[in-house]
Amino acid sequence: MNKVLVTGAARRVGRGIALWFARAGWDVAIHCRVLDADAQSAAQEIRNLGRKAVIVDGDLEDAAALGTIVPRAADALGGLDALINSAAIIEKGNVSDVTREQFERHHRINLWAPLVLSRDFAALEREGIIIHLSDALEKWSMSPDFAAYALSKHGLAHLMRLQSEAWAPRIRVNVIALGATLPAKGEEELFKKIAASNPSGRTSSVEEVCDTIRFFLDSHAVTGRIVSLEGAVSGGSSP
Repeated sequence: MNKVLVTGAARRVGRGIALWFARAGWDVAIHCRVLDADAQSAAQEIRNLGRKAVIVDGDLEDAAALGTIVPRAADALGGLDALINSAAIIEKGNVSDVTREQFERHHRINLWAPLVLSRDFAALEREGIIIHLSDALEKWSMSPDFAAYALSKHGLAHLMRLQSEAWAPRIRVNVIALGATLPAKGEEELFKKIAASNPSGRTSSVEEVCDTIRFFLDSHAVTGRIVSLEGAVSGGSSP
């Protein structure tokens, strides 16, 4: 196993995952919505590590483009052994006034796209692993201010369970549920507050996400599972 497709790999957590795979000796297909300088620099970093990098651009909301992403990546790398569904959106929208457009957009990107990409990965007829990146808060009572996002992430967890049963034992499917992981500019103080509110006294990190990926890669008896990296978030109730 040494060829991986990472969606949303030009920036932030997805980029960190792509670089981790390269350091671990994998060739990497970098998915991005549009070809830009971030995607090109990520590819160059991977090549500097001595691994092959290809860029596969495609809007996850575009049905025609979506259906080409896995085949193009597999053709460019000579197959795929792992798929990391990292790309996602989160937009505010209270359950009392969320619009149909918001609901459908979140489900197209956060749920339908991972379903299609995974299905295309399974159609390659190789052994492999799929890891969906979700939100640790899908295990808890989500804020009603992010209704479309929360529902899409609940759906992703259930999708993983369906896939893990349908494609076993050839393909293992798991979820890493992220808590606060990588602050955007201006969010440093917010992350400090989140860490202070967690029983663990800290937030997660991209490195810990990658450590969890390593665990799933190495643990061939593990499928259909969620590993949560939320730092034991206080409040809410498990469904």
